[in-house]
Amino acid sequence: MLFVNVENQPLSARSIQAEIRRYGKSSGVSESVTVSPHAFRRTFCRLKVEAGTNIFVLQRLTGHQSLEILKRYVEIYGRDLEAAIEMGFEGN
Repeated sequence: MLFVNVENQPLSARSIQAEIRRYGKSSGVSESVTVSPHAFRRTFCRLKVEAGTNIFVLQRLTGHQSLEILKRYVEIYGRDLEAAIEMGFEGN
């Protein structure tokens, strides 16, 4: 058990989600930004891919059963495609 309440009882997943959302709102983060455990997980996956982590290693780290599920976390966005096109053309 990772998180406990004042009575040393485990917090429910719903309680943790609610607290994280509340902290997100009170932190002044833009309303357009989702602050949730799932958003943290997506961000972790995305940053690991951008850092060059092997996709199979990432699958193991996240515990995803299939690459299809993991792909949902690391969608390719327009900026990724632009960066891939420009890669190798710097200074030309």
